Amino acid sequence: MKLSEAIRVGSQLHPMVRGAYVAPAGEDGYVDYDSQVTGTCALGAAYVGLYGKLPFEDMGPDDEVDSYIDAALQAALGIRISEVGVEFPDGAGLRSGGWVTISELAWYLNDDEEWSREQIADYLESVGY
Repeated sequence: MKLSEAIRVGSQLHPMVRGAYVAPAGEDGYVDYDSQVTGTCALGAAYVGLYGKLPFEDMGPDDEVDSYIDAALQAALGIRISEVGVEFPDGAGLRSGGWVTISELAWYLNDDEEWSREQIADYLESVGY
């Protein structure tokens, strides 16, 4: 499975959240700690798409979510999203045309540009992921 496919699968299981990998999601898509609904960003959705559950179900008390998800995606996909570079898509704000890691790209498009997880998956698919 590719990263883009995992994002699409996971996106069907939880609503979108911005500002966190996995968090209570408000109706506006942003973190809302009063919400009983758990949402995922694009990379959180990828984890769910690959493993069928939220990362917190497997994490230890000392694990940090970003490094945990990075390692889990590497184990499943064979790529280290914190090290593999991709080009920013044209029209993606101030960073158009620059190179960043996949994790930076996903965070930026998810949180700052407010792309949907499906749009992020489409772009990652177009560049081979």
